[in-house]
Amino acid sequence: MYAYPQFLDRYRLETESANECLIESGIQTLTSQLSKIEKRYLKRSEFLCGSELSVADSFMVTTLMQSQWGGFNFAMWPKVRSWMLKVMDQPHWQAVHEAHMEFIQEMLSDQEA
Repeated sequence: MYAYPQFLDRYRLETESANECLIESGIQTLTSQLSKIEKRYLKRSEFLCGSELSVADSFMVTTLMQSQWGGFNFAMWPKVRSWMLKVMDQPHWQAVHEAHMEFIQEMLSDQEA
């Protein structure tokens, strides 16, 4: 709801005001969910499901990375930001996400052109 209408035309609504409402709703939902992750899950442990990295962490960080396409800043959630960096530091993360990062670079290049 936050990232896609800004970058992928097929997810854009018919009017700009409708897109703005959808994006604003997405921001509100995202910030609420980040607060829950920060205050509930990461308050108790280093990762979402305990003290060890799991598939849940990799999935969630991959999903949250999409919000960075629109310049979303995680500064208000320092535990989330730290957790994301730990997850992205795991072996093979860069290799697995290489195509994802190329896609992001293409989108950013298209925006600048």
